[in-house]
Amino acid sequence: MILCLTWTMSVWASDDAELPEYFSGLRTLGMFQVAEEYAVARLAEPDVSAVQRAILSVELSKLLASHAAEATSETEAAELWSRAEEVISPLLPETDHPRWRAVRARQSTLLCDRALASFWGCQLDPDSEAKREAALAVTVSALQSLNSAVTEIGDTAKASKQRAGTGDRRAKSSTGVDRKPEPAMSSTEKRKISDELEYLLLRMTVNKGRLLPSGPDRVAALVDADQLSEKLVKRVNSDFIWPIRLVRAETMRWLGDPDRAIAYLKSLRAVDLDPEVADALAAEQTRSLLAAGKPAEAMQSILDHGQSKPAQNEGQLSSELRAILVECLLASIPATQGKGATLIDEDLWKQATAQQQLIFGPWRTYVDALLARSGESRQYGDQLAAIVREGRLATQRRDWPAAADAYSRAARQATSEGKSEQAAEFTYMQASLAIQAEHLDQASQILRDFQARFPQDHRVVEADMLMAWTLGRLNADHPTDARRAEYLSKLKDHVAKYPDSPTIHEAQWSLAVDAIQHREWAAAVDALESIPSDHARSIEAQAQLPYCYEQRLAAITEVSARNAWEERALAALQKQYASWPKPPAGWSLTQAENALRWARLLLRLDNRRYNESDQLLIQIQNSREVDAREVARDGSKLDPMWDRLMPAVTQLRVISLAGMGRMSEAEKLFESATASSVNELLPILSGLSELASGLDEPSRRHLGRIQLAAARRLVQQRSNLAPALAGLADRCLADAYVATGDLPEAITLYESLLKVNPRDRGLLVTIGTLSLQRGKPEDLKRAKGIYRQMETLDPPGSPTWLRNRLTVAQISHQLGEDAECTKLLKVTRILYPELGGAALKAEYAALESQLSTKP
Repeated sequence: MILCLTWTMSVWASDDAELPEYFSGLRTLGMFQVAEEYAVARLAEPDVSAVQRAILSVELSKLLASHAAEATSETEAAELWSRAEEVISPLLPETDHPRWRAVRARQSTLLCDRALASFWGCQLDPDSEAKREAALAVTVSALQSLNSAVTEIGDTAKASKQRAGTGDRRAKSSTGVDRKPEPAMSSTEKRKISDELEYLLLRMTVNKGRLLPSGPDRVAALVDADQLSEKLVKRVNSDFIWPIRLVRAETMRWLGDPDRAIAYLKSLRAVDLDPEVADALAAEQTRSLLAAGKPAEAMQSILDHGQSKPAQNEGQLSSELRAILVECLLASIPATQGKGATLIDEDLWKQATAQQQLIFGPWRTYVDALLARSGESRQYGDQLAAIVREGRLATQRRDWPAAADAYSRAARQATSEGKSEQAAEFTYMQASLAIQAEHLDQASQILRDFQARFPQDHRVVEADMLMAWTLGRLNADHPTDARRAEYLSKLKDHVAKYPDSPTIHEAQWSLAVDAIQHREWAAAVDALESIPSDHARSIEAQAQLPYCYEQRLAAITEVSARNAWEERALAALQKQYASWPKPPAGWSLTQAENALRWARLLLRLDNRRYNESDQLLIQIQNSREVDAREVARDGSKLDPMWDRLMPAVTQLRVISLAGMGRMSEAEKLFESATASSVNELLPILSGLSELASGLDEPSRRHLGRIQLAAARRLVQQRSNLAPALAGLADRCLADAYVATGDLPEAITLYESLLKVNPRDRGLLVTIGTLSLQRGKPEDLKRAKGIYRQMETLDPPGSPTWLRNRLTVAQISHQLGEDAECTKLLKVTRILYPELGGAALKAEYAALESQLSTKP
């Protein structure tokens, strides 16, 4: 089809007079790309004449403008409008060009195109003040441009006549070379341009009046349009006569005299009209009847028009006429209200929505908005709907305070009208908007009032949870003990008050998150385990559970309590494991990640579960292979997270195998996993010593030697590593020295790393612990300095700070510096009498007792 069109256009290209009509046809069909490619190709031809260039440029500008008006993206539309202007710009300075009149006119009509598109956008969104102001601004600019164009074209025409009278035919080019005269525009073409500009002056003047707010300026603009239309209908006799007549009737209607418009339209001789003009005439007649308060006659007018069409199109209506029919149906509804005609109201509404389904394009958007506004009026009543509309528009502008104020007034109005359900709806909306505006205190109070005023509302449970959320946000933004206590109290109250609501699990999740943040591991475990496996938070809860158990166990020193928590952790693991697929099926990546966390926990229990850990790790490896086979069959790629998981799996398997006494297998696995590259060796070595600390002494020493050999191999490539990886390699080597019992070498290496990162808490703890472990005087002095340095990392008086201060005092006592030790204890007790709680206070007291009993 495109080839056929291109060939046809090439045939017509020699006839310049046919180009405008041809491009108009393509614009009507929406074939913008085909027409644009043809126009651009023709303009690029070296032998294109000046007249052809002007015609093609004007038509291309119209084409781009039509495309811009239908663009769905603001960015695309802006680009097309800009190109439409750029196409004609080079021709504007050539005032002696035979087609300059058409080019200059196009400059103004292009701005009118933009104004009309903006005006239409305003009709589709009549509640948008921003769109109305933008449309008014571009309409005023278009009017100014039209007036300037009319003046300039007139002045240029006079100058041309004067030149003609003096014999100046402009037959030579700027280089002095004779050129063939280009054909001038015919009088018909000139008249058509003049009529188009005058019609657009009228159209823009009416649009200006419609866009202006009610008041003297609006009336003045419409009166100007009325007077201008009266003049134009007398002197215009071209294709623009019917558009001018219709705008004249429209002006009468907008001046508040629809009867005059109806009489004027009836006086016109409307025979043998083009179908589009006939539809436009029917539309204006119907709107005038509707404005005169005669919706039934208006509807009949539309139906009569549909039946008057040729047999093959009888009854078919344009989208515009169907949109007006919807307006007629909606306008008929208020006339029946209060007269016991509820069934008629519903029937009219159903007919309107049925017509909606038959409307397409921009008119469908217009009708959608129309029905939405009418629906609000039906639902709330006119007065309340106006307030709701105000709130909705403010919400669209993201003006949260204004929107919240509107819905607050809507709630009060609904209450005064006895509409409790709607008052609840608007109050809840007000709370939501207060949250959007970050007015959390206000939102919390509104939600509290909502629950008190509307206890039976279906949103009361959701409001209670939302109130808890606001309290949580307030505490997160400005944490205090009182705020946190209120937040936790509300969450617990929600769980107790609404045990059958799904929202309690969201509350339990929030309790878990707060407990994790405050390192309250027992409370975190309780909350996480209360979330059922089919809840949306279940995956997150299961992922957090092994970590929380690990932290809880690390904080317990009493044997029986620790054993009880270990049993509970194993039961939680068994519960999760029971829900995962069994071999030969594989686990999902999420399940595999969780299994890895549990495997790590099993290796940290007092009674190490090496075998159970290894079984989990083997199944993770098998799951990766299953997933790899499945994606290979599908032709897709394996999730890269699987490969990021494998070094940790290998690391834990090495420990599990060593713990089961299968050291040769552990060594073989380690060697095969780390033989190829540094990228595989580093993550396996990192942290291996800490995990191996639970092994028996022979196994730990054996694994340490393997680890040391690998670390030395790694350090040999240190010069090829990035600084961060080089530091990690040094740390792995230091860990290996610890694993083999070479503490002096380890401490020296750790100290070199500390110089690069002097506030690395992990390094400080490691050096301090190893120094105390060796226990020689020089080691104790080093440890004392380390713990003094660690005091600077925490707020004075905090539990961690008090623990480090106690360690400094204990080391001073070990070094025989009892005077300093006594002074430290005395000053600390005076400044912080609570000493971080009962347990830590007892340790301070024990050291003081040692000092007092020393001879």
